[in-house]
Amino acid sequence: MFKDIKGILDYIVLLVPAALRAATENRAAFWSLSFFMFLQNIIMFMIWVIYFDNFSNLRGWELADLATLYGLAAFAFGLAFLLCGGALDLGRSIVEGELDVHLGRPRHPLIGLLFRESRAAGVGDMITAPVIWLWFANYSPLELGILVLLGLFSALIILATALVINCLPFFAAQGSRMTDQLLESFIIISTYPHNGFGVGVKILLLTIIPAGFVAYLPIEAIRNFDIPQMALLGVAAVFYMSMAVIIFNRGLRRYTSGNKMLEVRQ
Repeated sequence: MFKDIKGILDYIVLLVPAALRAATENRAAFWSLSFFMFLQNIIMFMIWVIYFDNFSNLRGWELADLATLYGLAAFAFGLAFLLCGGALDLGRSIVEGELDVHLGRPRHPLIGLLFRESRAAGVGDMITAPVIWLWFANYSPLELGILVLLGLFSALIILATALVINCLPFFAAQGSRMTDQLLESFIIISTYPHNGFGVGVKILLLTIIPAGFVAYLPIEAIRNFDIPQMALLGVAAVFYMSMAVIIFNRGLRRYTSGNKMLEVRQ
């Protein structure tokens, strides 16, 4: 078992640098995309700054709490798709029969599919986080380290959600048309303050739609330095990622080859 895990990790270590090299082949384009994503995030966050200039709080949350939420969501989304940008194209790959190339490899096809591409915008997202945290929340080095750890857990949940959404074409012919809209809706919900929602909605956002685990629960954990909540976030990350892999495996049984392997060999 441990030998197999080591083999998977070694495989990922080979795939990630290859994807990063491909993404940075055109350095000007890579850094331009990163910069404009960073600029977009800052501009969007300034809307909240203007809000708090006029109102002291938002149902108990202050500007520092919103900075924590926004920065954490940006860091998690950036990390998830900088390393696993292939998750965003998985639905299209299923529809166009592009899984064939990965099915013939010695490791599980999902690994190659996830780590085959790196998204430059992820760098801009990740840079946004420390700028907002330090500028508007004044966190200590220890708290910043905890936020990064919580961001890793949130990134796994985001990746799991993107994977499940992009598995829809396995089960529904029209599923590929909904993937972008569903993921965009998930992003919007994840970056919106959840403290004003009722109990029923919060339960929904901590179960079927795990947006509450991306930013809301980490905010509560860091505000109260609640170690059990931090541990819960780690457990949730493992659970949702495991469920995503199970759903992918079940969908893979329904996959119809697109004969891409034959095209590659030719």
